[in-house]
Amino acid sequence: MAINFFPAEYEVIRNADRCIACRVCERQCANEVHHYDTDLQKMISDETKCVCCHRCVSLCPTRALKIVKSDNTFKENANWQAQTITEVYRQAGSGGVLLSSMGTPKEYPVYWDKLLINASQVTNPSIDPLREPMETRIFLGRKNDQIRRDSRGNLITDVHEGLYGETDMRFTDELPFEDVDVVYFCFGHGKSTQFLADHYIPADVRIIDLAQDFRLAAEGNDYVYGLPELNRTAILGAQHVANPGCFATCIQLGLLPLADAGLLQGDVSVNAITGSTGAGVKPSSTTHFSWRSGNMSIYKAFQHQHVPEIVQSLRQLQPSFEGAIDFIPYRGDFPRGIFATEVITCDAPEEEIADLYRDFYSDAPFTHYVDRAVDLKQVVNTNKCLIHAERHGNKLLVTSVIDNLLKGASGQAVQNMNLMFELEEDAGLRLKPLAF
Repeated sequence: MAINFFPAEYEVIRNADRCIACRVCERQCANEVHHYDTDLQKMISDETKCVCCHRCVSLCPTRALKIVKSDNTFKENANWQAQTITEVYRQAGSGGVLLSSMGTPKEYPVYWDKLLINASQVTNPSIDPLREPMETRIFLGRKNDQIRRDSRGNLITDVHEGLYGETDMRFTDELPFEDVDVVYFCFGHGKSTQFLADHYIPADVRIIDLAQDFRLAAEGNDYVYGLPELNRTAILGAQHVANPGCFATCIQLGLLPLADAGLLQGDVSVNAITGSTGAGVKPSSTTHFSWRSGNMSIYKAFQHQHVPEIVQSLRQLQPSFEGAIDFIPYRGDFPRGIFATEVITCDAPEEEIADLYRDFYSDAPFTHYVDRAVDLKQVVNTNKCLIHAERHGNKLLVTSVIDNLLKGASGQAVQNMNLMFELEEDAGLRLKPLAF
């Protein structure tokens, strides 16, 4: 006989002093809750069958019966209610029949018809208009034929409130690639390739990918690595551009002039700290304000995904470079920005190093060498990178700072678009408010 794991939902209370064993309750109960035990010579009840209809209570001539809600139930569970546990038991004992497929009389919401996922790679989309989340529906069952945008027609200002007074445009669920000049891919890493496989984009439409799908050179990859300070000529008129990573941008800009001069010898030690809008896209314990505030931590030490593209760019200028990039990333307690330090062994005089940086970035509208130590607030809300170098014995300490959401992401993407269409390189990127 199978074990019954179901606690009775109701309790039948019978007053023995009042019960005369007339068996009225037995005769009228359709669920056979009550019966007379001849051995015990009294009425007994099988409470597991009771549905609390109170018919027996109403018909009992001596008012000997009372039905109450039983307090004998499952242990409290933070995730599952007693009803849910009971239904699991019933399903397990049903011979494998999927009860959930038969529907339910209860008005439960169909959650998967309402779920939306954020397919962008940014942790704070409200301050990053170029990384508008791709809102896609999630369904149980067969894979969708294509990604579907939210079709509610929300005003852009409903999502990016800093644009009030600037535009009355709305989001759309349409993908009219034949009517546009350029498309920004703002997916998470690995999603751009899949999107291109699932959708047709005309050959004359320019693409700027902000993920890392096309950053590394490979056979069949026609994407230009979109670091203007390195590949400006190739970006001009390019059809496809792979926007660099934020850490990669900041670190490369600090090292490129040295690589161009062949001064990178041996390993390069790099420490860089990013704000809460960097260091990953998925909400976790390390993204909560209460955890971030007044705190910092290391993550992905020596194995950050941006290291390969850094090495690729350095070897583009200095093919002989065989050293390692010993990169230690940190999470910081500020919202945005990257502060990076690069330490190399170098005997060149400090004045020559400064001239080297000024010459290398002489035509760069956003990257500048500074004669004194730099700080993060100098670049927040700008598309700039500021760099400073100083000698300590035979060591050269280079400091570089950027805004991870602008020069490290959307700002650089706009800069690349300007170059691709031969517009003014700084068009739309004069950003920092006067009140800052």
